[in-house]
Amino acid sequence: MVNQAISAVCGKLSEAFGFPVYTEPHMQGVQTPAFFVTADNYTSKQYTAGRRKVSFDITIQYLPPDTERRREDALQTGAKLEELFDALTLFGACAPCFHKKIGFRNLTRGFNRGFQVTDEVLVFSFDIVTYVYTEPMGDPALMEALKLWQKEKEDSDAN
Repeated sequence: MVNQAISAVCGKLSEAFGFPVYTEPHMQGVQTPAFFVTADNYTSKQYTAGRRKVSFDITIQYLPPDTERRREDALQTGAKLEELFDALTLFGACAPCFHKKIGFRNLTRGFNRGFQVTDEVLVFSFDIVTYVYTEPMGDPALMEALKLWQKEKEDSDAN
């Protein structure tokens, strides 16, 4: 899933800017302008009914061209990225994305978007949080017993 997200981010950057986009951190000898994309802090939490909440951070570094206005260019690019990653198409057409129930099958939002410019390099980051359906594992009878137990537990907690 993380690789799909990185591919989606790289595709969106290439389409919007036309600059080289790298996913490996090798800054030496890179032609500017260029983007570097990484993903960190992957977490996954299992819920009932085959749902899983997945979240991770995406970081985009932008190296502006060697001009006198590098910082200004970096700030303008940060503002464009802020708009660009408000929404992101993450998955292919048959992906088990939770949003399919409300009609946004492949769409997710970039949460906690923000950027800073340090040493004339833009660092833009945002979080991706989505729900994914997973196939139940194990014996169907055991899964049914687990669902009944969960329902009883929820009923007793409600009282």
